[in-house]
Amino acid sequence: MSVQYKSVSEEDDCVYTISTCKDLTDKLDKTNYALPIDVWFHAEGIVSKDVFLRLQNESQGLSDIPKDVLEDCLQLTKASSSSKKTSTIKVVYTMLSNIKTGLTSKLESKQTPVYIKSDDVKTRKVSSNPLVLDKLLKTETHVKEEYEKTKAEFDENKRKQNTDKFHKQSKEEQLKATEYRAIAEQKRRGYTDLFDEESLESSSNQNRDEDWEDNFM
Repeated sequence: MSVQYKSVSEEDDCVYTISTCKDLTDKLDKTNYALPIDVWFHAEGIVSKDVFLRLQNESQGLSDIPKDVLEDCLQLTKASSSSKKTSTIKVVYTMLSNIKTGLTSKLESKQTPVYIKSDDVKTRKVSSNPLVLDKLLKTETHVKEEYEKTKAEFDENKRKQNTDKFHKQSKEEQLKATEYRAIAEQKRRGYTDLFDEESLESSSNQNRDEDWEDNFM
């Protein structure tokens, strides 16, 4: 069971899903069947629940998260930490797939995750914004997520898209090859016709006698 929130962005008019895990089992399933569009948030150096954001597609990255959606994630992360009453905390976030180890221990452990690429981790100072947080909390729902099924469907859709893309590229390449062959054939025929005309003219001149010009006159 996970707790989900809906963040509506005014930047791209899209609805984003933000979630937290209610227990360790849910967290393990979340990480084991993570999608490449999942972003992980955590308060730095203090006890904090993990907050997850699901992007719209794989073309989005950390820098593409709408500012209003990012603020929702940061506020929820701060509110889910042991320092929620502290004026300012630091929040780290990265793609969930960038975390190598550190999310399979105790749910609210202060263990520091090991990142695959440390350059792909961002840090933000966060101050409390009750208005933003209250608006987000009003969208709260409790959902029993089918992580394995969602992962399988995502992978299948991705395979289908890749297959369709491959077929489209192959078709375009075949059309280009056909066009190239047609152009080459036209050029070949043009050269052949030219050579035939030259040969005909040469042959015609050779068959004339030496006095053909005088006879013509």
